[in-house]
Order: sequence, then C-alpha cells, then structure tokens
Amino acid sequence: MNDANGLTPSHSPQETPQTFDASTPPAKPEPRHSSALPVLGVFAVVCAWCGKTLSTRAIDGATIVSHGICDECRLKAKPRTLH
Repeated sequence: MNDANGLTPSHSPQETPQTFDASTPPAKPEPRHSSALPVLGVFAVVCAWCGKTLSTRAIDGATIVSHGICDECRLKAKPRTLH
C-alpha cells in the first residue's frame, strides 16, 4: 500500500512504533581501539638531580622512566680537573 507520495510506509497502521524505555540501560559503545593493536608508550630518561628530560623514544607498551645525569649536574657534582 502506497501513501499519497507513492511511498510505502515503514510500518503498517496496526504496528506499534518503538518507544523509549528508561528502565533499560543504554548499550555500551564499542571501544575505539582493537586489542590487536599495540599500546604505545614512551621510554624517557630524565636527570635524577634536576629533572631535565635527557631523551625520549616511542615504545610498545607502558611508559617507562629511567634516570641519568645531565652535563650541568655532572659538572656540579664532579668538576673537571685539569692536568
């Protein structure tokens, strides 16, 4: 059966249209990432004395922080001696 515009209605007059049920919790959205993709993290080396970042690089997995000493702090801790 077609309406005045020649289109077929999406439901018959006997069908009840869907209604919103507030007692039903909404569906959880799908995660935006796939578990097959690697988790990207950062490997960072920072100065243990002043906190300056010495180097960083991207890695697979969690973020890791290691410590070293920057040139300025190394010179303060043990000045160069001239011979």
